[in-house]
Amino acid sequence: MGLEICKILIVDDHTGFRHTLKRFLMAKLPRPITLTEVDNGQAALALARELKPDLVLMDVSMPGINGIQAAGILKDEIPGVKVIILTVHDQDEYREAALRSRADGYVLKRTLDVELMPTIFRVCN
Repeated sequence: MGLEICKILIVDDHTGFRHTLKRFLMAKLPRPITLTEVDNGQAALALARELKPDLVLMDVSMPGINGIQAAGILKDEIPGVKVIILTVHDQDEYREAALRSRADGYVLKRTLDVELMPTIFRVCN
């Protein structure tokens, strides 16, 4: 199964999680890929407007613009961008808000090791 992405933006306010996710993706994804990371929704919007990433992996709970708000703005401004919400929130109201923002996927951080790669392949192919 091929994957046609090359630019991924990681958005999470926890440095340790961003670094862990980056290592995980480097081990799992085919090359060449570019991984860029930021720690908040506002920075994600600014950088995404410049880089035009293929895929954004976005936390929900961040200071300022949260991930669900940022996802909706990205979907409006960058045609074709795929957004997967990564979160600790396992409540229906968060899933429904992510759907309303037109996020392409919703993965719980506690299941990331088994759910993220299938979700990436599903939304990017």
